[in-house]
Amino acid sequence: MVLLAVVAVCLAPSPGIAAQETGDTQGCVPPCADTASEIRRVPAPHSVTLRTGALIGGVIAVTGTYGYQAWWHDAGSDFRLYNEGWFGKDTYAGGVDKLGHMYVGYVGTRLLTRGLEWAGNDHTKALRLAALTVGGIQLGIEVMDGFDPGSGFGIGDAVANFVGLGLGVVLEDNPVLDAMFDIRVRYWPSQEARRRDQVDPFGDYSGQTYLLITKASAFPSLARHTLTRYLELAIGYSAVGFEPPEPAPVRRRTFYYGISINLSQLLDDTVFAKGHHPLARRVSHDFFEYIQVPGTVYLSGWNF
Repeated sequence: MVLLAVVAVCLAPSPGIAAQETGDTQGCVPPCADTASEIRRVPAPHSVTLRTGALIGGVIAVTGTYGYQAWWHDAGSDFRLYNEGWFGKDTYAGGVDKLGHMYVGYVGTRLLTRGLEWAGNDHTKALRLAALTVGGIQLGIEVMDGFDPGSGFGIGDAVANFVGLGLGVVLEDNPVLDAMFDIRVRYWPSQEARRRDQVDPFGDYSGQTYLLITKASAFPSLARHTLTRYLELAIGYSAVGFEPPEPAPVRRRTFYYGISINLSQLLDDTVFAKGHHPLARRVSHDFFEYIQVPGTVYLSGWNF
């Protein structure tokens, strides 16, 4: 829910930026663009505060409302800790749920940073506020789970949340590393989800594969050549048959390695060449940075 609450805001144009397309650069303050200039208007401090508060408050409210309706409406008064293990064969989801927690912390931190920049905050403050907000929300969810008779405060979940948040801060604050690496999820409905006709990208852990991507376009020697420019190296993990459970006792954890296509770079060199469609380019970059489209990656691996 952290992700869904900020996506729409992140796609909106920043209220602090106005683009003027003109061929007249006379009277402008250097540096001046030849055909276009972007003038950043500094919003009034109270406007920034209001937008920031509304965005953070909205994310918290949406998450809390959904959590109460979906999970906590029957919460009790007893608090308990719950440690279900990590990636073991006898765990709830083979560890994919932990990667999901990490992924939400990572993507939520980065997307909310975009939203807070939209609100008028500078990058450093936006990143700090995003990390505190996402971290606080995820910790609050775990605390509320601690009062849920059907679960408990997940120690592994809390650690995974923290790791994801840390990765989000590191890549958001280091453009060189961000150009090299992506963390993505690929979803394809599992056999059991299709059989039940209950396709659910969030709860169908057996259909999720989490990938760490290294992009050739970030390395000048590889980016110069067409044959390697659009390639990516991928390593990943999935666990099938855990949740939802397969009818037969088939549980398979898989470590993957393979190659994928850098769709962002491909679109930059074709559809978005020469600066065309800047908003669509920004949306596609954010989408392909976090989502691996099925059919764009070839994976091999071994089961254990």
